Amino acid sequence: MNGRVAVVLSVLILTSAFGQNWPDYKIELNQVSAWEFSGCGNFVMTDFSGPLSCWIVLSQPVGNFVASVSPAVIGAGETFTACVRLQDFSCPEYIPPGTQAVHVANLRISVQVSGEPQLAGQIPVFMDIPYFAPTSVGTDISVSPPESSTGAMPVNLMFEEVTAAGMTSLIMSGAGPETPEGFSLGEPPMYFDISSTATYEGSIHIQISYSDMSFSVPPEQLRLFHWETGQWVDRTESVDTVGEIIHGRVDSLSPFAVFEPAIIHVDIDIKPGSHPNSINLDGHGVIPVAILGSAEFLVERIDVDALRFAGLHIRVKGNGKPQCSIKDVNGDGHDDLVCQFVDIPEDWTGGETEATLTGNLQDGRAFAGTDSIRIVP
Repeated sequence: MNGRVAVVLSVLILTSAFGQNWPDYKIELNQVSAWEFSGCGNFVMTDFSGPLSCWIVLSQPVGNFVASVSPAVIGAGETFTACVRLQDFSCPEYIPPGTQAVHVANLRISVQVSGEPQLAGQIPVFMDIPYFAPTSVGTDISVSPPESSTGAMPVNLMFEEVTAAGMTSLIMSGAGPETPEGFSLGEPPMYFDISSTATYEGSIHIQISYSDMSFSVPPEQLRLFHWETGQWVDRTESVDTVGEIIHGRVDSLSPFAVFEPAIIHVDIDIKPGSHPNSINLDGHGVIPVAILGSAEFLVERIDVDALRFAGLHIRVKGNGKPQCSIKDVNGDGHDDLVCQFVDIPEDWTGGETEATLTGNLQDGRAFAGTDSIRIVP
């Protein structure tokens, strides 16, 4: 079954010989990790005092329950805390599709009076089963685990071979391991923590949709990283820029993230030698922009075809080559790249005070630079 099933660990509240029950109290179990849930509740023992104890009666095998109460001894009218933890959670495979709730356990609280345990009452404990995707035995098993809070399915996994069935889950979060040097996350930042109780062999082909994230670089520059043994490893195979899906291949599951190369900030000079940098709304022709080189930034490594200035393209000469030249425009001893961008007056609103040039190096790393402008009517 692929979807979300609300499993209620609730019980019928029984009135004991002491008359104690908690019909308005409950314990909610929250997800701690993929297969662990925990929760606590505060309760008042209105009639009795003495040592407290608790136990759980399971109606279905869904994992390992642990219950505790504190303090161990209370007085009449005092508050105690009951906690429940569920580890190694697994959804019973026999839950039929469409089932909304399944009764799996009773949490009973008792108080000892004169050394004899007596039933004091029962507390409802409930949880929502996370979204999951059953993963069956076989070869080339395709699984799309729904995200744990929304049910979205931005990830697809193709297991080369599954030898024991289980469940595969996905938790998406904006928090995760520190980004690798030279890379940054998109907006919003997103990590994809994938786990499975299935036993598998061979490789896993993973596809992650990045359609709900925005990046500063062309999509073909995106990279899919996998967190392995305490470090990020680039596992990118390809990027489908039309379907907005990035592909990779791994042999284990843990957090994944889509990164873009961090943008290198460079200095530019619009209309070198002039100040202010005036752009005439009634003008036509080209706007010269110099990308200033340095010992760390060599303009010879720039991918000229990827350059854009405020969205404008480089003028192409009659021989089909971009109108760019290398010269030292600021006299610092380093080569600079000067390109002529075709001006389109309609692209300016009239309120701009600065303009940005963007581009890539030949190795795919992105860079950008900004300079002031003055719009002249």
